[in-house]
Amino acid sequence: MLKQEVVMKIESLINTTEAEIYNRQWNPYLGVSINNKVFTLEYISEFMNWATEQAKDCAAVLVVDIIQRINNEVFNRSKPIAAIEKALNKGDEILQICTTAYSSLSTEKKDRIKIIEWTDVVQDETFLWNSKILNRAFEQNLRFKEALISITKRNLGEIT
Repeated sequence: MLKQEVVMKIESLINTTEAEIYNRQWNPYLGVSINNKVFTLEYISEFMNWATEQAKDCAAVLVVDIIQRINNEVFNRSKPIAAIEKALNKGDEILQICTTAYSSLSTEKKDRIKIIEWTDVVQDETFLWNSKILNRAFEQNLRFKEALISITKRNLGEIT
């Protein structure tokens, strides 16, 4: 069986340029949606190698497992406990892939990569502070609330 080569390609940029990325002015991260089949060992390994070479300080791989619980409940009509168990089990599989990819890196590159779980993000004080601000705005600012609902409906359709 032929091994398919994975090549990192920048598809689009917001508030930066390719030159800035390749001049190590940013810290790249990869948000891994646990049900996305593109996130194979080869893909994550290639990203880690590429990102550590482009990073200003370090790069990260963010495993988004708990959020998948919501998708399991909404799209698969799973009960809450089953939905979270399924998300965590799949998250463990992805974490194992990330750990395997990480273990193949050189020591220098290992020092420049972080594997982060969603629980690490939501417990961070900056996230908690920003979450309070956004939740307050959602509750108190009708235009903001309507805009978020509109965006969600446009992206997910009538299932919302």
